[in-house]
Amino acid sequence: MAGQHSFIVKTLGAVLYLDPFLSPWPGRRMAPLLKPSDVTHATFIFGSHDHADHIDRGSWPALAEASPRALFVVPEILRARLSRQLKIHAGRFVGVDDGLTVRRGGVRIRALPRRTKLLDPNPKTGQIPMPGFVVQAGGCTLLFIRAIACLYEGLQTALRRWRLDLAFPAPSTAAMRDD
Repeated sequence: MAGQHSFIVKTLGAVLYLDPFLSPWPGRRMAPLLKPSDVTHATFIFGSHDHADHIDRGSWPALAEASPRALFVVPEILRARLSRQLKIHAGRFVGVDDGLTVRRGGVRIRALPRRTKLLDPNPKTGQIPMPGFVVQAGGCTLLFIRAIACLYEGLQTALRRWRLDLAFPAPSTAAMRDD
């Protein structure tokens, strides 16, 4: 694993952990800067897609314990399975999917349809395994897209609905090895 970008964003009223990767892992270029037990103030913990460095199964149970009010925002297609596998109460998970808007407190999360080189919508359910997110909290609007995203018809139109204050787009494919 070449590397992975995790982010922490603090807004008025919410602390967002975006794809926190806090487990030790062979081949990491840098050790985790935090221990999961240090994260006592998370409001939302995002897992953008089902790769170990984005949904960190090794640290999420400890994150759930350290931040007992935090909600885990994941693709809807993974919500029930993650709750079972990680033994985190299903009520702690927020599942998002193409076009769905979720409101919790003063935070609004909108899933964006995505197309990637690797994954399209699930052919059986139509659910998106790797959504992008537009998050509105505390007067700030941010875009969070991970993995290898492709431009597709309608993306620019979808994004024009918001005035983005901050964007975390996918890294270039040149910087990626296994995503």
